[in-house]
Amino acid sequence: MSLHSVEALHADAQGALSGAQEALEQAATAESSRAEELRARGLAKLRAARETLAQARDTAVERGRSTARAADNLVHDNPWPVVAGALALGVLAGLLLTRRR
Repeated sequence: MSLHSVEALHADAQGALSGAQEALEQAATAESSRAEELRARGLAKLRAARETLAQARDTAVERGRSTARAADNLVHDNPWPVVAGALALGVLAGLLLTRRR
């Protein structure tokens, strides 16, 4: 997910939750027929927010799995360059840590 997508999702969820909260608060003080309408609207907004968040979760999980598959394929297709890169990072980390002392 891009940062823009995350921000848009957050804004959508916040808007839906704020709208639902407002409708439920108004329902608490309204007369019975109006209260029922406001409760129904608030619950519909909560359901919509829940669906949006579930879709975002599913998308993030799928992208994570796709990235893991790509990394696994890269390592299987090119094991020695990956080992060399890991060795270089380990040596660099070791040098940096020993210089601190």
